[in-house]
Amino acid sequence: MSKTCHYLTLLLCLSLATPAFAISPEVEELKNTALGTLKLPNYSLGARLESGNGIYASSTSGLRPTLWGYRYSERGGIISSLIFAGAAGVLGSAAVAGAASPTITETNTTRSTRYNADGSRTVTTTTTKSGYVTAEQSERANEILQSTEAAMSAITEMRTFGMDLVIFDDEFATLSGVGEGYGFNINFWAPVYGGESFIFELGLGMHNVVTLDRENQEGVQSFFMGVPLRFIFPMGIFYFTGDVNINLYNLLFDDDETRTERIGETQFTFHETQPWSLALSANAILWRIHLEAGIATSRLFSGDFGFNTSASFRF
Repeated sequence: MSKTCHYLTLLLCLSLATPAFAISPEVEELKNTALGTLKLPNYSLGARLESGNGIYASSTSGLRPTLWGYRYSERGGIISSLIFAGAAGVLGSAAVAGAASPTITETNTTRSTRYNADGSRTVTTTTTKSGYVTAEQSERANEILQSTEAAMSAITEMRTFGMDLVIFDDEFATLSGVGEGYGFNINFWAPVYGGESFIFELGLGMHNVVTLDRENQEGVQSFFMGVPLRFIFPMGIFYFTGDVNINLYNLLFDDDETRTERIGETQFTFHETQPWSLALSANAILWRIHLEAGIATSRLFSGDFGFNTSASFRF
């Protein structure tokens, strides 16, 4: 068993090491429906397959990667709650620093000159600033700090967030002779609207996946860092999803650049891509088994799709 599988097992053990609460028969029955899976705390561990012109493909190459990976998901879990609580803490800390920013009252600049043995001259400039923090600023910063602590505590206890992690492992056999594929894809979800027939979520996501075609000495590196949007439609034991990934990284760097890189004794041509992707999937909840199948594209209007499927055991 690979190291990745061991790490995911430890992650699952950490997630399950939370206090258990007695639940009613009605809630127990709801757990085996799609709506219950989406709204009640649960964890799952399984495997995922992706192939074709999906999220990790490049529009400038003919490489259509096939990837095997391990998948860990949670709904209402401790890890996703801690991540969102941590994000609230970071934002709160920035607000505290801004509120307690000192008022500059005086700026002094001094210069000193030193002559070296070789006849050259070194000039050193020192700037000193003096300032103070008012009592009102200190009080405001303390209020923000207390509010941040309260928000972090409330978010940790909410148990309404979701997390989905896929680790593509190069120790797994890759299909169709495409080559090796490795990397990760992680999304954290926060509910914006949650009804019985429609759920809308947005979150934070990131992926960095590399695939290699050793025969043709080509590779694709796909990178995403941005905001995933998810639309969910539960129906009995089934639910259907539509995902749109807004890649903020794409706004900073050019898409579909090409570079060369030597791996071992082989020179590879890499196609770098930062996709805004679209994915559609159908999910089935069969007692403790979660099955998913779907299509995805790395370009919203390309018309070219890859497929993905996964099977997970729910805890």
